Amino acid sequence: MTNIALPVAEVETEALPSESGFTPFSVMRYSELMAYEPDPNDILMLGEDDQPLIERGSVAAIVGPPGCHKSRLAFQMAVSQVAHVPWNGLKFMNEPLRWLFIGNENNMRRLQHDISKMTAPFPDKGYLDERLFFHVLNTPDDFNISLGTVAEGLRYKHLISEMMPDVIVVDPFEAMMQTGNSNDAAEVRESMLQLQRVANEVLDAKPVIILIHHARTGAENARQAVGYDKANYVKGSKSFYSICRTVFNIAPGEAEGGGKIVLSCGKSNNSRGFSTRGLVLDETTSTFNIDPSFDLQAWKDDLEGKRSQKACSIADVLGAVAAGKTKRQDIHEAVMGDTGASKATVNRRIDDALDCGRLVKVARGEFQLPPSDEMLPFSDEEVRETPF
Repeated sequence: MTNIALPVAEVETEALPSESGFTPFSVMRYSELMAYEPDPNDILMLGEDDQPLIERGSVAAIVGPPGCHKSRLAFQMAVSQVAHVPWNGLKFMNEPLRWLFIGNENNMRRLQHDISKMTAPFPDKGYLDERLFFHVLNTPDDFNISLGTVAEGLRYKHLISEMMPDVIVVDPFEAMMQTGNSNDAAEVRESMLQLQRVANEVLDAKPVIILIHHARTGAENARQAVGYDKANYVKGSKSFYSICRTVFNIAPGEAEGGGKIVLSCGKSNNSRGFSTRGLVLDETTSTFNIDPSFDLQAWKDDLEGKRSQKACSIADVLGAVAAGKTKRQDIHEAVMGDTGASKATVNRRIDDALDCGRLVKVARGEFQLPPSDEMLPFSDEEVRETPF
């Protein structure tokens, strides 16, 4: 590879700084480009088409409104990668890496609560000391994670040179900006590029940078987490979206908040990305898992305020099970066919039946009726068809 700069005689010297004041473009000849062999170790995560979703040297983002567990998902991503297990259905393609978290929103109590639960299965906790690093809020200066001044840039260089991370997570992105104005396209662009410059000056291999950023709030904007308008979900300037190679959009899974969220592919430059999926929080492990009952259309209908008024009852679910439909998918098909209810509505009736003891779970996604001597007559509420 060669660096090419215009000869000084061919340009107006007053329009350019001295040669020491700029970095020439990196250029490859055709033959050099064809001979280039990508390093498979540069790939962090794969999309559903087994093409790179996240790679070294790129910027990725986790985007969502406040309260959508963005930080927890980032922690889980790190722990999953170190454990070499999929992150909500997405596979990693690398040896356990070194992760550095820089942020000013989560105090030590919150960090300890989440990370201790996530890492409980690890038999060798000392192993994690070489993989997971957390900037903590111990002094007033720790709350300042801006990268806007020379002194602040030196703080980042010192931290990165000490930890030597493969992945750098900044949470939230706006706190890294000098003014915090995510609508300022120039500052957004410069802040993102400056973090890359600082890291690349210190590290031998270009790191993956993951930025936690806010999305627009409200049901109207939550609809933009998926589909044609997904580029509009990010709060602030479009410069942020354009620089990121990968964007994970996070939206509330239910109006009340709680432990259900929606994960969608907001952007993927190098792969087809992944299909939208519902996630549900496991309080025991403080991690999210794929929600098998998630119905994308029902979620969209909820946001539109037009959830299907087709109804089904607990009795409909139990009737399907009594007829030999013991697997969740078979129950869906039977009850939806008989009543016209949505998949989400049938799932809610299955959960209701489990809660009141009318149905017994025997395996993942498989159910049976309890012994007949434990069955009680149906109440009016259990028989009555309800649309929600």
